[in-house]
Amino acid sequence: LLNYGGRRGMYGDLGRAAAGPYESLSTKGSTMVGTGITPEAIENNPVMFDLMLESSWRSSPVDVDSWLQAYVTRRYGGNSESAQAAWVLLHKYYYSTNSNPPNVMATPIWLQPNKV
Repeated sequence: LLNYGGRRGMYGDLGRAAAGPYESLSTKGSTMVGTGITPEAIENNPVMFDLMLESSWRSSPVDVDSWLQAYVTRRYGGNSESAQAAWVLLHKYYYSTNSNPPNVMATPIWLQPNKV
């Protein structure tokens, strides 16, 4: 469950979402037969849901950096250097292991520029 009751914000761990299911599946004694999502308040964080749902069709973890480049091109309908650069920063600061605080409530878009 990504947002725990409508907790809105730009956050998540793309690396964990990409690798976690495969690590669990390959664990000795695993009885895992599939993956799923709990799409509560799904209108936020589309990148996390897109990665999770696409991963269900793959046989190995995705390389997050390469996947994210393709995602940006799909999402914005073409290759944009500005969009790619923005998502590199979003990945670094909001969608990685070290940027996933437990009580995220606001997106950086809602914050004043000096607080981002």
